[in-house]
Amino acid sequence: MAYSLAGLRVDKVIVIPCWGHAFGKQMTPFHHRLTMTERAFETFDPERVRVSDLERTIRAGYTVDLLGELHLRMPDDQLVLIMGEDEWAVRDKWHRWSDVEKLAEVAVVGREGVPDEGRSIRMPDISSTQIRNLIRDKGPEAARCLVPTVVLDYIREHGLFH
Repeated sequence: MAYSLAGLRVDKVIVIPCWGHAFGKQMTPFHHRLTMTERAFETFDPERVRVSDLERTIRAGYTVDLLGELHLRMPDDQLVLIMGEDEWAVRDKWHRWSDVEKLAEVAVVGREGVPDEGRSIRMPDISSTQIRNLIRDKGPEAARCLVPTVVLDYIREHGLFH
């Protein structure tokens, strides 16, 4: 998130864990992902970064639905959808992608190790899948330089990613 705040011209960032994956990918239950997200961002200035459980309420099936709901709730705000280069590459598979672009400016975050497309913001070459696999194979302590301690504590407490 620090990458987004530093590299993009945004006033605030709302982090919204998704209710379910649009492509049917198996996910950790929402309540766990929400709590881990809240813990991960608890040290950020709440005026600039907040975690929302909006998806618990609306259970949007697609990003376009979520953006539509955000427009209803924040009609005077200009929305920016921050997405990774991996999702950008498959945007043609997204539901109503052309409407997504009408509802929000799209900011794509690059990743080290992926061919540079001239992105102004680049993240380290690590994915959530790699982190989950590391925790599964070697335990939560193996990911301590990649994941906030409060999140690792939660993972341990609830036996996630085994």
